Formats: sequence, C-alpha cells, structure tokens
Amino acid sequence: MRWMEQTDYRWLVDDVTTPALQANPHQVRWLLDSVRKKRQIEHFRMRFERSVFHVHLTAMEPILRDRYRHRLSEGAEYVGDTAYGAVIAHPNEICARGLIAIADFVLDVSEILPPEAAAKILRRSIERAKICGKSF
Repeated sequence: MRWMEQTDYRWLVDDVTTPALQANPHQVRWLLDSVRKKRQIEHFRMRFERSVFHVHLTAMEPILRDRYRHRLSEGAEYVGDTAYGAVIAHPNEICARGLIAIADFVLDVSEILPPEAAAKILRRSIERAKICGKSF
C-alpha cells in the first residue's frame, strides 16, 4: 500500500490506464472498475478532463451481503472465509463507498441485470455529453 500512497494514487492513471490507451488508440470508450480513492478520481479528471464520466454502482445492503456470500460460497473471486462485516469495514471499501458523493451518475443495481445497467450508463453518458458538450 505504501507505493500507492507514494504515487499519490496516480498509479492507476500512470501505470495502467495511460499505457492501455496508448496501446489501443482506436478504442472509443473504456470502462474501469478499480477506483477506490477520491484522489484517484481527481487524477483521472486532471489527466483526461472532459472524457471522465464517473459512475457509482450501489445496491441495498442486504443484497450486497447476499451477493458477497454467494460469490464466497462459489469460490468465484474471494479466498478464505472473511465475514462480510470485516470486508465492508476495510478502509478501501469505506473509501470506495464514499465515492458516491462525487459521482457524475449513481445507479442502484439492486434489481437490474448487468446488460440493463450497462444500457442505462451508456444512455446517461450520451445525454450528459450532449448537455455538457463533452466527448465520452
């Protein structure tokens, strides 16, 4: 974690995103699901200015807990037997949940499937681009 702090959380912009964009110049839209800190969002906005459309996905707590338990039981992405309460008490999770306050668009995914969520996000980004004169 120290190296993340040493880069002022720019590592995601400098070491991941910028090289990916340079390697794929014809790619029109990118979806990045890794931002956990407010400072990362600030760096994205400074580096990519008008191109950033920050979407925050949320769901009701019982649904999040059930989804976590399901993934844990399936062995899909979590290792060990970490209780949900411990997971949501982690500083990264607390920071990530706080990003709702600075999001351009907040989407509750409690009762919608990923294709519907993606369609809503795309529609909102296009609407915002028209209103703000921004290119997403």
